[in-house]
Order: sequence, then structure tokens, then C-alpha cells
Amino acid sequence: MRNLSKKIIQLGFGALAFAGIAITANAAIAPLVQKVQAPMHKNILRGQGALQGGKAGAGFSILDLKSMPIAKKSERVMIDIGDARSEKLQGSIGYYTVEMKKNNKLVLTFAKTLNSKIENKDLQKRFFNSRYVAGSQFQFDPIGQNMTLELQLKKAVVARVVSLKGDKETGKLVLDMVEDQAPQTKQAQQAKQVKLIK
Repeated sequence: MRNLSKKIIQLGFGALAFAGIAITANAAIAPLVQKVQAPMHKNILRGQGALQGGKAGAGFSILDLKSMPIAKKSERVMIDIGDARSEKLQGSIGYYTVEMKKNNKLVLTFAKTLNSKIENKDLQKRFFNSRYVAGSQFQFDPIGQNMTLELQLKKAVVARVVSLKGDKETGKLVLDMVEDQAPQTKQAQQAKQVKLIK
């Protein structure tokens, strides 16, 4: 586990505030905290949009998935990525896309990912105490050979995505979530002002 901290991608979050603590070896990446301001970092997803990363490979698999609180209002989802034989992956993980859709649905797509050791019934247990995930399911596209993880969120979140290369541990995709404290819409602000005037 000590080797995980050596593989952390150091990112320049100039517009973000992070708690500089490591909860466990698995949570060595500084957690995403609630104060998030524009401009957004390229690894940060807020509102509808998508992020992509990874590298081409012969094939991949999902070995494990963990969900854990890492700060007062932050949650981390750590996905272990294996090779096509469902064994430990050395080097970079395969191509992935993380897309935030309307109605607070977060979709993670893993290219050339042929199987998963985690079944849908297991996902419910993994997210049972989740702060932000209300529902989850894996879907496999045999034609495109893609594995998709759909997360139905309880509320709007800001998400950060970090990939970790495999070395003594397998490659990982890390997803941090914190509640989106976006400013109120103009219409909501006007309604509030009218109420105050009355």
C-alpha cells in the first residue's frame, strides 16, 4: 500500500481548495473539499460534460470497486482495473470516459473492458452507505466491447477523476465527489429578493 502514494499524479489545482490529509494508504490522494471555484481544472467535472483519459491496450477488466468517505462531505470511489485475463494490470489503464448527464446521472465507460469481477448485486452493497450514490449498475456492450458503470446520484456533485498506473498494485481509476455548492440561478435569486422585500 505504501507504493500507492508514490504513484499519485500530482495535479495543479490552483482554483481548488484541498484538505491536505491522507486518510489511509488507499486514500492517499488529497480529498476534494466543498469549496470549488471557476476556472475548473481539466480533471474536474461540474455540470453536464465529459472527461477522457487512459491509453490503448489489448484488453482490460474490472477487478474491484470500493466506495468510502474521505473527508467531512467527500466520497471516493476507487476502481481496480485489471488486464484482459482479470489479473493485475501493469502500466496505464485503458481508455475511459466519465460523463455527467442530466438528472444527476454519472456514467463511466471503460473501452475494451471484457469482464468484471463485480456483479450488479455486489454494487448495491458497495454503495449501501454512500452519501451521493442512490443506484448503480454495470452494463456490457459486446459489440463495442465496452463496460459501462452508471451511477444515479442523489444530488448534484463536483467530481474529480484521477488515474493511477499499475506497478506493485494494479492500475486504478479514482473518482472523488463532493456536493456542488453552485450559486443559485438568477431566477431563484430574484425570487428570494422579492420575498425579502415583502
